[in-house]
Amino acid sequence: TCATMDRDGEFVPLVDEPCASDVRVALVLPHYRWARAMNERYTIYLGRDSSMQAALIVVERTATGDEVRRVNKLGALDTPYRARWGGL
Repeated sequence: TCATMDRDGEFVPLVDEPCASDVRVALVLPHYRWARAMNERYTIYLGRDSSMQAALIVVERTATGDEVRRVNKLGALDTPYRARWGGL
């Protein structure tokens, strides 16, 4: 899913997504433009800003409901997309 984010991801208003109520997500939510990609098990949100910084949110679908598993800020050197983000 992460590998196909540029091709398959769709931009979404993260504030409207169920994970937005998680405190960790709320801290990074307003600072990025968010794209979403999904597979059978996970929903991945990748936020990008004009400074080539990024944030990653991983939500796992479980039998008891969706659970935010990871919220990370990423620098330009932490992501394989850094070469493509120059025009943001």
